[in-house]
Amino acid sequence: MKFFLVAFALFGVLHAAPAADDDLADKVQKIIDQVLSGLPASVGVKGLDLSIPENSVLNGNISIEEISLSGIKDLETKLTYSPDTSKLDFTLNHKDIALVIDYTVELEGLFNAEHHLSIHVDLVNLKNEGYAVVDEAANEVSDLSLLLTLDESNFDIKGLLNNDELSKELSDILTKNVAGVVDAINPILAPYFSTILKDIINVALKL
Repeated sequence: MKFFLVAFALFGVLHAAPAADDDLADKVQKIIDQVLSGLPASVGVKGLDLSIPENSVLNGNISIEEISLSGIKDLETKLTYSPDTSKLDFTLNHKDIALVIDYTVELEGLFNAEHHLSIHVDLVNLKNEGYAVVDEAANEVSDLSLLLTLDESNFDIKGLLNNDELSKELSDILTKNVAGVVDAINPILAPYFSTILKDIINVALKL
């Protein structure tokens, strides 16, 4: 995934090279814009039927009404570069990322089951905030600090074990706690996003 994004950034540079008088913030912004322009509004599948190969133990099918992820392109950016300190401050905010999982499972044989599960998730204001320090002699990023935060999450789960009460309870628990979980696992997630941003900034520095 990292390789894909950096390659995409390089492709963007070749097809929409920033002007020579752009500062670092402008160059990074143009690369981000080019990468986002090539992304679809949503990714996923709809209307897919999968049948379990016929056997003597368990038969049936899985009908996927929708599995999709959207909102990745809806990115607000704020980039500021100071030549005096060689520091690039950034805020990258996904305003609303939506995940939809909606499928039906029908099974016959060893046990019978008919189960329809619907999960709708909204992640509100998923932010990457931080700064990058540039080593001008080496013309590359020497230090990058990033904090990943989530303002709010909303879960709407229906059909979990065909139990409406359980579905609502789990929806409420996840809605109240997922933002805190993102804060807790920030030390795990931040290095991944930091590496991607560092590579994109290093590409901009070569322009």
